[in-house]
Amino acid sequence: MKSLLKIFSISAFLFFMSGTFVFAQYDYRHPLPEEKGVRPPHHAGMKPVAPQSLPNREDFERRLNLTPEQKEIARIQREKSIEKIKPLLEQIDSKKVEVQRLQNQTDSDVVKINQLEGEIRTLRKQVHEIRRENMKAFEASLSAEQHKEMLKMKEEGRKRFEEKHKSKTPVR
Repeated sequence: MKSLLKIFSISAFLFFMSGTFVFAQYDYRHPLPEEKGVRPPHHAGMKPVAPQSLPNREDFERRLNLTPEQKEIARIQREKSIEKIKPLLEQIDSKKVEVQRLQNQTDSDVVKINQLEGEIRTLRKQVHEIRRENMKAFEASLSAEQHKEMLKMKEEGRKRFEEKHKSKTPVR
């Protein structure tokens, strides 16, 4: 009976220890970002224009009746803003990955997560400001008639947005 108890206790000890070593190597509760299906950042390949936006740009240029010079100015401004924005987007993505990594830890550092999220908000504001400056520079190159058409197009876009998101507003 003692030998059977001894064998059982040794086998139980080995069983639990082997499981501990396996789980110590990899934490299955928190998969890595690439295992979760996290896509690479949208700017990893950094194509300046999404393929589906080309018809929209052509329609935009046609409605405003842009001259070839205005189109070239807009293209140059767009490329410059992309050069400014790209490093900011990369910083945002790296901070998001860090936040995700911290959140997946069992003893996550809430202060560090909040600090990183604040930095992300600041970087997003910088990106927004660069885009706003780009838009102002573009609008400055428009004639009065083109500017009126631009305001009309903005209003139409605002109405489309409100219609699209009207059903998504929470009921209080």
